Amino acid sequence: MLRHLLLFIVLVSASPAWAGIVISGTRVIYPADKKEVTVNLTNKGQNASLVQSWVDTGDPTVSPAQVKVPFVIFPPITRIDGGKGQMLRLSYTGSNLPADRESVFWLNVLAVPPKQHNDKNYLNVAYQSRLKIFYRPQTLTGSVEEAAASLKMTKKNKGFSVVNPSPFYISLVEIEWQSGNKEHVVQGEMIAPYGSLTLDTDDDASLRNATACHIKYINDFGAIKQIRLASGC
Repeated sequence: MLRHLLLFIVLVSASPAWAGIVISGTRVIYPADKKEVTVNLTNKGQNASLVQSWVDTGDPTVSPAQVKVPFVIFPPITRIDGGKGQMLRLSYTGSNLPADRESVFWLNVLAVPPKQHNDKNYLNVAYQSRLKIFYRPQTLTGSVEEAAASLKMTKKNKGFSVVNPSPFYISLVEIEWQSGNKEHVVQGEMIAPYGSLTLDTDDDASLRNATACHIKYINDFGAIKQIRLASGC
């Protein structure tokens, strides 16, 4: 048993293939007027990896064969040699998605490194990455930055109520507020277009005396931005 455990530790710590597949960007924006968008994959390891890619609606437990989405991805399965790259092409099939707001889907990238040893105790681990795909209709005006600035936030009992009056998804990272000489933080979530979100905090006393409130959100390029809400706390 000890020999098997030591073998596992050596293989995990020494194998350069664990560097894995790197995806360009942390999200995919799909403008409705585009025929396709591309996502670049790079194998940072020394050994080849077999990569399977698919899109789902948000449930990671559904198998690629069962999921139904208005996108096709090519190639769905590919081999990427060490130090090489592969471009994924994502195409919208023309399903009837809402034209007055964004729709969100998920891109899955599963990387399986090849088995390096014939030893039955060798552990081969697959890695799966998930990125959000935001389908953006042509009719939408404004930007994610403007949408984030338009969030309406009100204090509730032991928390915040945040309303998104825009047609964009807002990936809210956190809300910060000042109370006296201390800063307080509550973690955020993604808010759907024209949706709302309630965030709870155990620090009700500081919330009652809150003054300046800032939010952090993720923009189209995956960068975290901070703004002060015009609506206050």
